[in-house]
Amino acid sequence: MKRSSDFRSDSSVMPGGGSFSMERRRALSLMGTVLASTSLAAPAWGSAVGGSCGPVLATPDQLAAERALLELLKNPELAKVQAELKAMLAASRIGKTRDGAATIDRAIGQWTNSLIFGELGKHRKSPTFLWGTDDTPRSWFGHELGGVGTSGDNPDAIYRTASLDGSKSYEVTGRIDRDNPAAQLVIQADRADKTQPASMMDMESRRPSIVSATLALMTDRDLALAPDGSFRITLGGKADGPNHIDLKPGVVVLGMRDMLSDWHQRPAELAIRERGVAPLSDAEPEQLDLDAIARHTLADLPDYVGFWSRFPEVWFGGLEPNSISAPRPRNKGWGYVAGLHFALQPGEAILVTTGSEGAAYTGFQLCDPWMIAPDASLYQVCLNLSQVAPNPDGSITYVISPSDPGVANWLDTTGLAAGLCVIRWQGVPSGAKAEMLLQDFRVIQLADLESMPGIPRVTPEQRRKQLARRAIGYTARTRAARW
Repeated sequence: MKRSSDFRSDSSVMPGGGSFSMERRRALSLMGTVLASTSLAAPAWGSAVGGSCGPVLATPDQLAAERALLELLKNPELAKVQAELKAMLAASRIGKTRDGAATIDRAIGQWTNSLIFGELGKHRKSPTFLWGTDDTPRSWFGHELGGVGTSGDNPDAIYRTASLDGSKSYEVTGRIDRDNPAAQLVIQADRADKTQPASMMDMESRRPSIVSATLALMTDRDLALAPDGSFRITLGGKADGPNHIDLKPGVVVLGMRDMLSDWHQRPAELAIRERGVAPLSDAEPEQLDLDAIARHTLADLPDYVGFWSRFPEVWFGGLEPNSISAPRPRNKGWGYVAGLHFALQPGEAILVTTGSEGAAYTGFQLCDPWMIAPDASLYQVCLNLSQVAPNPDGSITYVISPSDPGVANWLDTTGLAAGLCVIRWQGVPSGAKAEMLLQDFRVIQLADLESMPGIPRVTPEQRRKQLARRAIGYTARTRAARW
């Protein structure tokens, strides 16, 4: 099987770093096999805001932004800057490693796409939510978009952001699907600029955080909801209703994060407008100045790539090879997170056992040395609550290795010997015992797994179906309401 670290050699690599022809043929083959052999209910996705019958995420502004991004990637000056950045990363500590060198092109492509989405959100007259983070490439509505990543992006999360002027006042309206909601909706306002990531972080110590930048953080548990799941949030100005966030002058990034504990759950419908200003019609989206956005992208890309390329070395204070952090509380108390750095020798694997403590969402994901996630639709590089086989006592044992050990909760390194992992627990009940979230961590010999009792296992046929279901489940977020 071809590994994601080898995708750079495909002839069909997109400018943004995604490779489609080989991956999509494999995904379609897997989907066809499963649909022919099993009965899978098609998820009935809700309508996009504005009355469209397409996916919730396919707003007119979203599709216009994606097409603008693809136009911006054609700029020959951008290719020159990317080549210079590639040389810079190749000379860095991570870039001099085998796995770091093998994934440089993909990382630069993902960071370029991520920055362009940030510029498209920032340099506009009217605010809008853009789905600007998803490391897995997608093909929909007549175009193909490469992965859009920054650092440790969660394949179980739908990240949407809007760039605001903190001196103004806004209104967010939305609706959480009552029949099939996400496990958690996280709403976060940061006084920072997405195109200048250093503005979002406190880097004084080797434990970077966004505590100092965060103006407010709430989850769906904090929202006053109507019976149909709809809600309204005011930002800035005077509070006008039960859900309000105070702003401060300057650039403010409003992030909305739907956490999916099952890939058929539905993200919330969302819309945003400046209070007192009539919103633009969906039929007439804002006309963006792409020449100006291109200039901003060229100016900002070196610092953007420089920041995110160095971030793995300071994340969690700089994790040593084959080490794991203790679970840390998330900013404002909306969950816990732990970091892991794997560096495997031939024949080695890492075994990790976790508890959930009743969390509404748990996820374990693997990233490359630059903290970009491999294609989650094709490889078992992440597992959430709906995808794991628990131990008899309710704990979950994962095995990280480059080759399939026949363990149900295998995390595939996609041919990489080194990289980073993120473990998340969200929607954790009060009174949960943080010390029970991480129960075991050790480097083992793959050969020794055979003699370890009690670890859930799968047959090759079960693994084939497991991977096929991933391919179908992941693309649910981009499929139309009726398909």
